Amino acid sequence: MENETMKNVGDVLDLMALAEARVRNFYRACAAQWERDREFWLTLAAEEDTHYATAIRLCRLAEAKPEDYTLESGFSAEAYRSFAEVIRDNTLAVSSGAMEETEAVHTAQMIENSILESSVLRAVRTENKEFQALLSGMADQTREHAAMVKARFAGVIR
Repeated sequence: MENETMKNVGDVLDLMALAEARVRNFYRACAAQWERDREFWLTLAAEEDTHYATAIRLCRLAEAKPEDYTLESGFSAEAYRSFAEVIRDNTLAVSSGAMEETEAVHTAQMIENSILESSVLRAVRTENKEFQALLSGMADQTREHAAMVKARFAGVIR
């Protein structure tokens, strides 16, 4: 694999880790802001922390054998970067009290419905079974998170 291609795979995985950390921070901010639903938000934050650790593991797997990874054309790292920036801005809005809980719930729904892990699963090609299983597991958990958010806030989400 060419160095430029690996750099792109590495960039995608680094962005994935960044996005997972920012989602975790968003949920932590929600927990701090809204006591009534604190445990729910903290549960999501803890699971996103696991996703972050998994994303770091994926980076290490790709770094260990870069020749085993390719990046499909058409993947937009910029979209991932933009997603991470939006989540950072939303976290600041929650922390400052500028975002209402209803809007935070809609943001959580958007986050979990985006299933960014699935886009990485489609974009990064490898035969590494551990990599595939970890990424697939993250995508499955994200779908579960979407269902959790929807169930918890059924009266808020339209």
